[in-house]
Amino acid sequence: MDRLKVFGIVALAVLVTASAASSKTVVRFGLNFDLGFPQDEFRDNVDNAAVGGGFFLSVGLPNMPFAIGASGDYMLLGSEDREAPFSHTVPDVFVDVTTKYNLAAGHLTFRMQPELGFWEPYIEALVGFHYLWTRTTVSDQGGDSEEIASTKHCSSWAFSYGVATGVMITLYEFPEGFFDEGDSTDTGLEEDDPSEETGSTGAEEEPEVEMRSIGLFADVRYLKGGEADYLSEGSITIEGGQAYFDVHHSRTDMIAIRIGLSFTIW
Repeated sequence: MDRLKVFGIVALAVLVTASAASSKTVVRFGLNFDLGFPQDEFRDNVDNAAVGGGFFLSVGLPNMPFAIGASGDYMLLGSEDREAPFSHTVPDVFVDVTTKYNLAAGHLTFRMQPELGFWEPYIEALVGFHYLWTRTTVSDQGGDSEEIASTKHCSSWAFSYGVATGVMITLYEFPEGFFDEGDSTDTGLEEDDPSEETGSTGAEEEPEVEMRSIGLFADVRYLKGGEADYLSEGSITIEGGQAYFDVHHSRTDMIAIRIGLSFTIW
């Protein structure tokens, strides 16, 4: 818990003097690459880095440097491959047996991200879940590696919460009206004012929603995961034609690094 507090305080200090807000409702979404590092007792059972990817969506609150949203991520905790006879009665035909150890995470997010222009640091609070499961798949050794059968082992849910800090950098900002170009052509004739024909009172029309920018983002998340039952590499052993499972039970704390592309619209 001490590390979680320090992590949050340091991240807040980065932004405390840089609060800027937008009068628009800013929507951001993106795709990211994930690199996860199990912590404490979770690391005792999963001692390798997890690799995966995910997405996020956030909606800014007008006139405030805050946004609410959600994110989803998948990470592969490990995998094992082996070759086995198709059956006891057909021992001269072999199949590939692959076991994958998986973690999925889903979180609701509350973000503070002031609009500073080219680069925007942010901090984030998260609350959600971890879902861990193991799947063993039997595949044909033919050219198309067709799946023959699969089984899911030891699935488990755990509560998760944490904090994150990161930065978003603008790669390209679209000029205003960029996506409207080419919608109309100049005929050289003076166009009638549509307000005169319709009797419009001249009230301003709401601006259309359009893509505004593409950016690169990177952040670090410290996630406190609740207790869960799960398997890891080496947990499944085969002896005498029987499968034996060494099930772990621990917290699922993790540090996750995310790098990806973000898209901003308003």
